[in-house]
Amino acid sequence: MWNAVMVGLPMQSKPSYLNPFWSFWAIFAVAVPLNYVWEITQGFLYVGMDYGKDIWWHCLVASLGDGLLVWIMNLIGWGAFRSSD
Repeated sequence: MWNAVMVGLPMQSKPSYLNPFWSFWAIFAVAVPLNYVWEITQGFLYVGMDYGKDIWWHCLVASLGDGLLVWIMNLIGWGAFRSSD
């Protein structure tokens, strides 16, 4: 029972296949809440931005866009390196 490691041959790795839709939701589900917290905490730094009723909406839209950008960057890396991990 000889395997590749015992005889010193290079092991062939299986390509990693990850469903892009699952990857999208997993990355999006982490990125959006983190970006939302980030947007809320730095909101007071902007001049003219009051903490009224509309602040949550502005931060939500920004964090949704940030989540999409994070997923696009992951997709570009996936294509460039030909690996999903």
